[in-house]
Amino acid sequence: MSPPKGSIYRFSKRRWLEESLKHGRFRLTPASSYLCLEGDLARYDNELEKTLSYPKESSTVTNLSTGQNIELKSDITQTTSIETDYYVVCFSTVNHHYLFDDFVGSDAYLEVVDFIQFEEMFRKAVEEHLPDWIVWGGAITYGSSSPLGGFFQKDRRFLLQQEWRCVIIPPVAHSKLATRMLDIGSLCDVAKLADNPKKANKSEQATPRKPSD
Repeated sequence: MSPPKGSIYRFSKRRWLEESLKHGRFRLTPASSYLCLEGDLARYDNELEKTLSYPKESSTVTNLSTGQNIELKSDITQTTSIETDYYVVCFSTVNHHYLFDDFVGSDAYLEVVDFIQFEEMFRKAVEEHLPDWIVWGGAITYGSSSPLGGFFQKDRRFLLQQEWRCVIIPPVAHSKLATRMLDIGSLCDVAKLADNPKKANKSEQATPRKPSD
């Protein structure tokens, strides 16, 4: 995997993140399922077909046989198709309050502080439960081609998420995978759990204070 520069964060409901912290339990989400999340703007995307658009004003196309530039009548669209379904586990490389709003229902976050140990545990679990599957991780590139391939590129509208993801690719192509859970072992030594600061502030404000003596 291509390691992040610092911690990685996963935003979700506290009860699910507690399972991740205690047991290393993660929900492996099929890439094909993201197109079903039409009401979830933070996640809704076509993860099997990545389309990039390049403005004609800043693009150049050259006829290789003549060396002459070709006048563009419209923007250039590049589409990369991924021929198999695969699993995705998503994190963010930033810890910003707006991500609680983006990922609707999130009231806490899991921070992985020891990535090297986390990666070792994750790989070992995948090798045990999904032998011969490819485990690959890295940061998302937004609005342009990723050096890691189509699995790691997304539209610019997702830029603020600053996603770091792990993909798990089957050894043979699958048209549709089923959601499954993966337990990699307790993360208490490599991660920590924290609540949404806004939620904590609201709780403090809602608690009546005793009159001073």
